[in-house]
Amino acid sequence: MTTVPSTSGDDSAAKQYAAVLGGLSNQAHTISSGTDEFDTVMALIEDASDGVVDGKKNGGDITIGDNAGTLPATSGSDLVDAINAYASENEALGVTSYSLSAVAGDNGSVSPASVSVLGGASANFSITPAEGYSIDEVTGCSGELDGTTFTTDAIQATCSLSVSFAINEYEVTTAMVTGGGLLPGSAFVDHGDSTQFEVSVDEGYDLVGVEGCGGDLEGTTYTTGVITAACTITPTFAPKQYAVTTSVVGDGSFDPDSLTVGHNQNGLLTLTPAMGFMVDSVAGDTCEVVPTGQNGGYTVGPVTEACHVEAVLSLMSYTVTTQVTGNGVISQSSATVEHGTATVFGLTPDEGHQIGTVGGTCGGSLDGSNYVTAAITGDCTVAVTFEAIEYQVTTIADNGSFTPANPMVDHGQTQQFTVTADEGYELTGVSGCGGTLDGNTFTTGTITAACSVTATFAQKTYTITASVDGENGMIVGSNLEGVLHGDIRVLTVTPNEGYVVNTISGCGGDLIDDTYTTGAITADCSISVSFVEDGTGPTAAVWDNFNWDQANWQ
Repeated sequence: MTTVPSTSGDDSAAKQYAAVLGGLSNQAHTISSGTDEFDTVMALIEDASDGVVDGKKNGGDITIGDNAGTLPATSGSDLVDAINAYASENEALGVTSYSLSAVAGDNGSVSPASVSVLGGASANFSITPAEGYSIDEVTGCSGELDGTTFTTDAIQATCSLSVSFAINEYEVTTAMVTGGGLLPGSAFVDHGDSTQFEVSVDEGYDLVGVEGCGGDLEGTTYTTGVITAACTITPTFAPKQYAVTTSVVGDGSFDPDSLTVGHNQNGLLTLTPAMGFMVDSVAGDTCEVVPTGQNGGYTVGPVTEACHVEAVLSLMSYTVTTQVTGNGVISQSSATVEHGTATVFGLTPDEGHQIGTVGGTCGGSLDGSNYVTAAITGDCTVAVTFEAIEYQVTTIADNGSFTPANPMVDHGQTQQFTVTADEGYELTGVSGCGGTLDGNTFTTGTITAACSVTATFAQKTYTITASVDGENGMIVGSNLEGVLHGDIRVLTVTPNEGYVVNTISGCGGDLIDDTYTTGAITADCSISVSFVEDGTGPTAAVWDNFNWDQANWQ
């Protein structure tokens, strides 16, 4: 295909085709005169099929024909020049060639700088912005920009392409985080420039750091690195932490004794008073302290700065009450006593009384007239009993007795006794303890000390009267008056001559021969004796004893 197509028709497309084919044939002859021009033209068409005229297709060599060698390298501009030259030499084609120029402004380039294009054809320009720039405007030739390639519309006249570039502008954004932020919230920055942001820290937070966009933090100002692309800056904040310290006035402890609390947060402390101590107050110097109501717990906060919590503890006080029974007084009716200490009560009995017992629930011991409690650990009571002093009244009674004997008598009281003489004795008097005797009842005076009462008794005496019933004899005895109780007496019975004792009786005695011995004498008594003539006595004695009452006969 080395013959130029017919140009006799008016079809402009056919004429352009003829001009292109003719130019390709000339260029084929120029670069490879020893090969078949058709094969060379087909190789050039294959070369242009990948969009670049460089003697290669997709980087690989192109073979001319079946085995006519490798297509030499040529350029697109050489090929265009050949086509335009052919069109100019063959005016019959009616194809006009136009020259297009391209000019790039600062910060970029455009290629090719010039090109000749057949009328009705279009041209492509490759636009390359410098780093950090973008295509701003393409003017001078109508067409369309696709990425970095500007393709003209069908060229009908010479035109000059002018390309301007604008520096790239990138948005620098800031991340939304808790605890603060950056101002401004975002910024648009030209390529290669840097910008600054101010760090704003919310109350209760601390700035930890700022990262992103290759910047540096100085104070609260963050300066980015050189901006070459959109990027994001992220600040990091942490809640402020405050130390809460504690102290205790008195004896007790906090658990824990210190803690760290985040801003506007609460902490928990547990206060444990020592045994016997109670809480007077718990307060913080810069924070509120509120009891939780459970197990000595306290809520501290919200905390917004360092805070010191102080607990004031004091010894617990207890009430010691008293109970008094009997006649006496105690130095104080009640006492308020601190935990773990003892107190003393003075005990004063009334006259004639003494301290009986001291007890109660406090524990303690008696020291003379003072009662010293044990260490007080709670409300308790001291119970005191006063009792009258008792004195012994000693009773002395030979040959008799006192009832009661040797009693204990309360001070100020009297004691009554019944005095009983032993058999054969009689009471003659009672003395001692300021008392009086009424019959056999002895009543003491008021007892104020130990004393004794003594009863005296006398042995009873009796008179024995001896008599003879009639005459004819006698009965004689000595000491028949003043006979002591229980004694016996012996009497001699003497009948007259010719007489004998007929009867004898009295004083419980017995006659043996001529001696009559009484029984033990316990009262006045009489002995009577009668005599009869000897020989008549027994008969008379029988009849004397005869019971003449017929009612008793059987």
